[in-house]
Amino acid sequence: IEDRGHETGVHVHCAWAGFKEGPHYDLGTGFHVKDSIADHSEEVQRELLSEAVDCIRTWSGKDPKSFRAGNFGADRHTLKILADLGLTTDSSRNASINKLDELGKINAVHEAEGLLEVPATSFEALEKPRRMMRFIDPSNMTVDEARSVFEQVVELGIGAIVLVTHSFQ
Repeated sequence: IEDRGHETGVHVHCAWAGFKEGPHYDLGTGFHVKDSIADHSEEVQRELLSEAVDCIRTWSGKDPKSFRAGNFGADRHTLKILADLGLTTDSSRNASINKLDELGKINAVHEAEGLLEVPATSFEALEKPRRMMRFIDPSNMTVDEARSVFEQVVELGIGAIVLVTHSFQ
């Protein structure tokens, strides 16, 4: 994968941690429903993110550089911890999920807490019954929507399109 110019990044859903032992991981306390990393204290976030980074480093032999939080559920603590761990890029924000007033304009690449924030490209859906903000997921948009988004990206000079995909799609 990396020989073709791709990178194995870090992606964290926290539900798996409910099966660990330790003071923060008691299923009886509801940890398993706190699937987003931002649902947890800075201490627990650091522990979980350190483990995820170490896993990628062990499996690939390389230091990961990028991150996207499961459920797009990162906060400023998450970003600071990622920077401390040596990551350089985050794509945990998008207009359809997160508060835009926190981290800049809708699709603009910008700096946040020492990381390059590359938001998942968001667009206003064209379908009825109502228009709504969505992120680009090729399996969940019409051809007309895709064409419209790509044309707007060129017109606006955004320069990068971030697609959200999963291995099961």
